[in-house]
Amino acid sequence: MSDAVHRRLPGAAAGRCPDHVGWGRDRGSPQPACAERRRFHLGILFGLLAAASGAAWAGQGRSRVVYHVNRGDAETHLNALQRVQDHIDAVGAENMEVRVVLHGSGLDLLLAAHDDARIRDGVDSLKLQGVRFEVCGHTMARRQIPVDALYDARDADVALSGVARILDLQRQGYTYVKP
Repeated sequence: MSDAVHRRLPGAAAGRCPDHVGWGRDRGSPQPACAERRRFHLGILFGLLAAASGAAWAGQGRSRVVYHVNRGDAETHLNALQRVQDHIDAVGAENMEVRVVLHGSGLDLLLAAHDDARIRDGVDSLKLQGVRFEVCGHTMARRQIPVDALYDARDADVALSGVARILDLQRQGYTYVKP
């Protein structure tokens, strides 16, 4: 019930809900808004918040996501590639900017892509949809892996540190996902 309706009700004092007159420690004191009025205002508030968040989402354009891969088994690699594809299928490649950052044993994904057609096809398909794969330079140096040993990787795909790159992307508004 709005304040205007409360004020028009017979016997309603300013700031009081006539349904609650006499409640409280000193009877007749102004009471907090009645439950109906509170629900009404909360409904308006939540409606405005929902509209604002929808407008903010629409105004943002593309969502930005960074997937973090640091395990070396084929099951993890295939799972990560499938999760990225599922995300793209749900949102649409045109509505996303996706980075996959590989460090530690995660670099094995691009090493395995040379021999495993399932991984290679997954990487190729995601790249055709605009997904960018980035690798950790520290891991490459420690493991003595040259960039040309990684499937379809270039110098521009090498970050000094994979973890630092993930944090940098998060600061730029990318949402972190660990598949």
